[in-house]
Amino acid sequence: MHFTNTVALVTGGGGGIGGAIAAELARRGAKVAVADVDPGRATATVARIAAETGQDSALAIPLDVTKQEDFDTAKETLESAFGPLDILVSNAGVGHTEALGDIGVEAFKWVHDINLNASVRALHTFLPGMKARGTPAHILFTCSITALRPFAAQAAYTSAKAALLNLAMVLEMELKSTAIGVSALCPGIVSTRLSENARAVKPDPLRNAADADAGPSALAAGMKPEAVGHAAVDAIAAGKFYVFPHGDYRETVATEQRFLLSAMREQAQPGYAEPAALTAPIR
Repeated sequence: MHFTNTVALVTGGGGGIGGAIAAELARRGAKVAVADVDPGRATATVARIAAETGQDSALAIPLDVTKQEDFDTAKETLESAFGPLDILVSNAGVGHTEALGDIGVEAFKWVHDINLNASVRALHTFLPGMKARGTPAHILFTCSITALRPFAAQAAYTSAKAALLNLAMVLEMELKSTAIGVSALCPGIVSTRLSENARAVKPDPLRNAADADAGPSALAAGMKPEAVGHAAVDAIAAGKFYVFPHGDYRETVATEQRFLLSAMREQAQPGYAEPAALTAPIR
C-alpha cells in the first residue's frame, strides 16, 4: 500500500507507540489524525510531526475510545479536514496490575473496554465506509506479545490482547474478498508511558497498591517506540498480518505451540472427524 495522500487515524496517538506510528505515516506522505483522550498529548504529537515534515499533515482530535459518540465526532472532524479514512490504527490501550482472585470485575471491564471494545467501536465507525469505497485500505490493531505469552498479575490486559488478536484474525477472514488489509502488531516491552498514562485515567475505585508505586516503570528499558512504529508501517505497506518487532519471543512461543500440538494428538471419540471446512488452514 502506498501512503501519499492517504488519510489515517491513530487512536492513542499521543502515546509512545501510537505517536511513533502517526509520525512514520506522516513521513511517508499520509495525512494523519492523532486521536487521544488527552488533547495535550495529541497536540504535542501533531506539533512534532509538523516540525519534522514541515507540512500541515496532522490533526489532533480528542477521543475517549470508550464512547461511541466520540468516535462519531472524530469521523466528522477527520472527513471535514482530510476526507474519508484509508488507514485505521486501533492502538489505544491501558494496563492494570493485579492478581486473579484479587482483581474485581469492574477493573477487568475497564481494561477490556479500552483494549478490546474500543476496536469494535472503531470498526463500527469506519469499516462500512472503507468497504463501500472499495479502494485500498488497511486496519492495524496494536495487540501485544502477551496475546501469545501472558504474564502473571496481568490477566485483564493479556486476555484483552488475546481477544483482540482473535478479532484481527476474524476480520482478516471476513475481508479477504475486499481491498482492505489487516495487521496485528504484537510488540513486547516498549519504552512508553503506558503505566503512567493508565494511572492518569483510571477511575479512583479501581486503583490499587500497584498504582501508588511512583518508581521507574519496567517499560523504561524497552524497545524504542520509533522502531516499533517503523515495523508497523512497513507491515501496512507490505500487507503483512503478523507484526512481531521483538524476535526474542520466538522460542517461548514455539515451545508453547509444541505443547499445544502434543495435546491434540488423540481423538476423544475414535472415528469422529470435524467438518473439513472448520479445520482448513486460515491462510
